[in-house]
Amino acid sequence: MRASDDNVDEHEESVVSVCYNHPIDLHFTDNGCNRNLLTRYMADDYNYQELDIEQCWNRYRLPDYLNEILFISNRIMINPDNLKSVQIEAKLKLRQFVLIKNARGNCEEWTKDVSLVGRVDDTGVEEILEGWAACNHCCSTYRTHSKKDKYGQRKNYGLSSIRAHVAECTNKSQNVPHVTSSSQKSKAKFTYNKNKISNKYQTKLKEAELMFIVAGSHSFNSLENNGILELLQLGIEIGSHYGMLDVHDIFYGRKTIREYLLLKFDAYLKSIRQVLDEPIKSHCLAATSDLWTDDFAKRTYLDFTVFWVTEEYELKHSMLRCKYFEEDSKTAVNIWYELKYIFDSFNLSYGDTPITTDAGSNMVAAFKITDEARYPCMAHRCNTVLETAWDETIKRHKDFEIFCNCVKDLRKYIQQTGGIKDKLPKSIKCNSGTRPWRSYFSVHDSINDSFEKLTEILRERNEQHRIFYINTVLLVDIVNLMAQFTLIFDHLEFSKCPTIQNVVPSYYKMASYCTLEKNSQQKQIINTLKSEILNALDDKYWSSITTLHWIATYLDPTFKSLSFVNDKKDLEKRQNEIKKGLNVLAGDLISDDDDDSDRPILTIPLSAVSLASSPKKKHKTDPFADLRQQGATNLSSTRKTLQGIKVELDRELYFYNNMIINSNLEYENNPLLFWKQQRNDLPLLAKLARSIYAIQASSGESERHFSTAGQIVTEQRSLLDSDCVEALVVLKEARADFLAVRAKWVHENIAVAALKLDAAIIPTFQNPKAQELYVNGTTIPYVTFDVGPSWAGLLPISNSTNETRQLFFWYFPSQSVDGTSDLVIWMNGGPGCSSLEGLLQENGPFLWQWGTAQPMPNPYAWNTLANVLWVEQPVGTGFSQGKPSIHDENELA
Repeated sequence: MRASDDNVDEHEESVVSVCYNHPIDLHFTDNGCNRNLLTRYMADDYNYQELDIEQCWNRYRLPDYLNEILFISNRIMINPDNLKSVQIEAKLKLRQFVLIKNARGNCEEWTKDVSLVGRVDDTGVEEILEGWAACNHCCSTYRTHSKKDKYGQRKNYGLSSIRAHVAECTNKSQNVPHVTSSSQKSKAKFTYNKNKISNKYQTKLKEAELMFIVAGSHSFNSLENNGILELLQLGIEIGSHYGMLDVHDIFYGRKTIREYLLLKFDAYLKSIRQVLDEPIKSHCLAATSDLWTDDFAKRTYLDFTVFWVTEEYELKHSMLRCKYFEEDSKTAVNIWYELKYIFDSFNLSYGDTPITTDAGSNMVAAFKITDEARYPCMAHRCNTVLETAWDETIKRHKDFEIFCNCVKDLRKYIQQTGGIKDKLPKSIKCNSGTRPWRSYFSVHDSINDSFEKLTEILRERNEQHRIFYINTVLLVDIVNLMAQFTLIFDHLEFSKCPTIQNVVPSYYKMASYCTLEKNSQQKQIINTLKSEILNALDDKYWSSITTLHWIATYLDPTFKSLSFVNDKKDLEKRQNEIKKGLNVLAGDLISDDDDDSDRPILTIPLSAVSLASSPKKKHKTDPFADLRQQGATNLSSTRKTLQGIKVELDRELYFYNNMIINSNLEYENNPLLFWKQQRNDLPLLAKLARSIYAIQASSGESERHFSTAGQIVTEQRSLLDSDCVEALVVLKEARADFLAVRAKWVHENIAVAALKLDAAIIPTFQNPKAQELYVNGTTIPYVTFDVGPSWAGLLPISNSTNETRQLFFWYFPSQSVDGTSDLVIWMNGGPGCSSLEGLLQENGPFLWQWGTAQPMPNPYAWNTLANVLWVEQPVGTGFSQGKPSIHDENELA
């Protein structure tokens, strides 16, 4: 149990967590082998108390190692490579696993019929089981990727198997509603186990929750927010320690929490400074920056977000500041002054921190004051291309101008008129203020999907003229064209994997989208739009591509051949520019690194070169799949020692250019995975890749932060001071970015709880006795299916050193997250009846009934809802050992 003097800090932390919508505690305390605390609130009408698990165990005289088994067994670390489809399907039906929507899947199957498989921990964090997908309609499970090879990579099998299943799925043909991740999580978290409190308090709790919604004008979703749930949970904990309290006596007000918020913000800034020390010294840190003005107080804020590549070649990012821009005049000098303040605050290197921004004139001029490298936001460049092409097409075609005005007027009419939006299958989208490049697709796609219903509604209102001049053929053509550009935007805006390597291929891919239609008379407008896009691409986008963009593309092993450049002279020119640029970068990088200047040159082994390769599978969501190409030359090993940066770079380039990329390796649009493997064989190129891939192709992450800020600075909160706005935005983004890291840290640091699920699940315990009692659910004789992990053995009935009498037990942990805190002990009657009769024929996880040839799974097993312990008693019953000392039920009692 926590010490009482810690309660104040915990209380403040929970209140602050409500402000930025994320919990703070890890929901787990590792107190050693036998000191786990089971929190249960025993309800009557007036009192709730907290029970120590040791008191429960002492009541039944259970030994320490069984205490450990109960809690550790519920935190199994799963290796998806060792799972079987039948296991996953069973756990999906038991809701131990859930279906998770593939956010990156754009094909039709991912949208309607297929989901990823995973599970949700106590904090709501989703953990995806890599390499698996399941049918939404019947939970049938198929592999999408192979098991990991020795490099930690998987081969992509695609969706052919599950696609064939979906085509014949009887549940789908019978329109059986499919299961979704959100509904499963909601049920698991908010539907079950409400009987832990009395009916009286159930009613009072509903009333209080409703009053929270009504009086505070909060959304219903706010009831399921992690921040408010953690605050309430802490209130229950405080009540269990101190009894009935008046909330006004313990709850902190807005002034105290505001001060605590600012303290937490300062603490975060100090911690992130330490994190950035290594990437700054290693020259692998970059940034994005942008300005934003709120809609109500009209205050301007400067976002500054850093990206860095770790020593393990993982791209990380963190928002450093959302700084209030005090100057009324947003001149270049004032902007640079604010940036300089941020640089000095975090010890960033001048001249060595590339920054990606939009092409605003003042922002561009600010970077001309210094030598800091500025790279244009290529997503904004794409938007400029589309915007320019759109305007030019309007000038050339009166019909297109009418079309655009009708779309604009229709959206305005729908927004201002009641009784329309709620009847449409898809809400009519508005232009995005922070990321306008997506509006060209979202606006027209929403109208296209709702066109028939809109026509019906407008006809009933005698307003059909508002849609009459919208050419449906042109509408569909625009939607189909703009849908392709959304994939480009995605690959320029990723924040968790490199994007700068996609800038050059994006140009060639966007140009390929603009192939003119054959029927030029009927497709005159769309052909004009495509022609204008091509012109704008050369003028607005191509002119923004730098040598560094070409180098980044080249260092992506799937793009290194530059096969999309068809002109041989241009290809040769680009390759020479890339080589010269790499020599300059290598010289600059190594000259700043004294440790590497005398580093011995490494040679590449044969194992680094693939001698056989089959065509690479194309990703349906990868717009550049057809542009990626592999080399075709095999190599022999080299055993020479070379000196000098240029010689070393030439050596590494020779091997890199002639490497055949193993088609079994899946880099998932992340070239850092490749360079992590090659950092010992191609050390100089790997170091350059680590430095370059920190640079972002767009300022999309800063744009996303402004969306968050817009949710905080509302009309009701327009008087919120700028210091609080910055602290709330930065801490909210920090919690979002580090939530998954926190969950990973919890799993990695609970050594006692780490169970590795493979052909033989091998748990790790501090108490060796617990490991000795472990039962592998796949190796039970005559049982042809996996019954899950369990523990069985003998319990001494006393602590005497000479005790020979022992009771046999078999323990199965709960298969439900909601049942991990409940323990059921089953003992058959008699006295003298074996409890295995209950396990095997009544309520165990598998049943072997009289007259059947083999055991069968029991879908109604008690351990689907709680931890269950079957005990054979008294002494002499079943597998229990020792001489019986009782003769009837009275003596047993």
